[in-house]
Parts: sequence; C-alpha cells; structure tokens
Amino acid sequence: MTDPKGSINEAERNRSHLLEMLPVTLLLLLCVVFILTMIFNPAGSIKRVDYCVLIAALAILLATSYILNLSGR
Repeated sequence: MTDPKGSINEAERNRSHLLEMLPVTLLLLLCVVFILTMIFNPAGSIKRVDYCVLIAALAILLATSYILNLSGR
C-alpha cells in the first residue's frame, strides 16, 4: 500500500508491512468481538451498551490510525 521513503533493505520493508497491517488485523478482531458481544449479551443489558460504545470508539481510533498511516503521517 504505502512504501517508506528512501532506500531501505528487505528487513525494514517487511517490518514496515507488518506494522501497516496491524491496525487492519485489530479492526477485524474488533468486528469479531462486536459480533460476539451482540450474541452473548442480552438485548437490554447495560453491559451490552457499554461494550458496544467501547468497541465503536476503538474501531474509530484504529481506522483513524490506519488512514493516517496510509497518508504517510
């Protein structure tokens, strides 16, 4: 997706790619956690609301970090 500026060796390129994919992996994990929260917490539960708000906040944070990474900041 984005290549680091300048000439770097293969190990640095691999490290850069792994760090680039970390927010994506965590975002997918949050999707799984959200689905599990919806399944295992009852519909009127206070915990369900709290967990959904927390998961949504973390998803926004991770999406923002991924977008900033793509823009090179």
